[in-house]
Amino acid sequence: MLTANHHSAKDDALRILGSLQDSDNFEEILYQMYVRKKVEQGLADIKNGNIVSDDEMLEFWHRWSEK
Repeated sequence: MLTANHHSAKDDALRILGSLQDSDNFEEILYQMYVRKKVEQGLADIKNGNIVSDDEMLEFWHRWSEK
């Protein structure tokens, strides 16, 4: 059962479709849905504490770029 703050995937898809132009092609529709999914995943990661500090990211970047 969905609450007022939780929408079904179909509701999300219909909302995205409603925001697009009639001239948008299938690739644009898929892209918009992909972006929406990734943003929602990122927000969920933040909410769950799955984040990396700036310092940790810089350290990772420096180690990676030295290889």
